[in-house]
Order: sequence, then structure tokens, then C-alpha cells
Amino acid sequence: MQWRGSFAPRPPVFDEGLSLAQGIDRAGEQGKLVIAYGSASWCGPCQTYKSTTLVDDGVVAWIRRHAEPVYVNIDRQQLEAQQLGIASIPVTILLKDGKEVARLTGAASADEFMEWVRPWTPLVQN
Repeated sequence: MQWRGSFAPRPPVFDEGLSLAQGIDRAGEQGKLVIAYGSASWCGPCQTYKSTTLVDDGVVAWIRRHAEPVYVNIDRQQLEAQQLGIASIPVTILLKDGKEVARLTGAASADEFMEWVRPWTPLVQN
């Protein structure tokens, strides 16, 4: 589904609304990564990324299997954005044991996303 409006809804895989701390705790308990996505309503590339890559079946399946998803609205969650060192958006950050292991800045395609997470998949215990 390609979003054609000015604002794309939060991708369903992020609907649980975990905070960064909750995501880190849960990921630690389950042997998963945290995938934090930094976005804002006024960011055009963020809307494209949300309505394409982050709803792609393969991307969603990877996130559900290997990560705890955390959505960071940089306007509303400024402390979490600061903790993650978010300086430009869209940004997707992988954390293992609460520490950043990878960062993807920009609206990557689904194929680019899958290539980006490939080296980090062995870090996951499930």
C-alpha cells in the first residue's frame, strides 16, 4: 500500500506502543533486538517509509520474529529521541542489550532494509 496523503499512520507492527525502556526490557527477556524507528508527522520521507517499507510483508515478519518494535515520535518523545541520538529522520536503529548495534538513516526500500538487518539476525536467540 503506497500512501498518497501527507500523513501515513503508524505501521501496525509498532501499534503496541512500547516505550524505549519497555522495548529494551522485553527484548532482553526474549533474547531479541530492539528496533527503534524515529519519525515525525512533518517528515515527508518518513511518511513514505511508513507506508511502504514498514508495512512490507517480509520486513514485518522479520520485525515480529527478531525484534521488539519501538516507535519514537521525535516531537512527542524528545527524551527518547535524545537517548537514541536521533539527529535526522527517518532513522531505524537496532539495539542489542540496550546498546546500538546498527543505524539506518533515510527511507530505505524493503530490500535495502532486509540487507541492512541480515548481519544482525544471528545476534537473535530465537
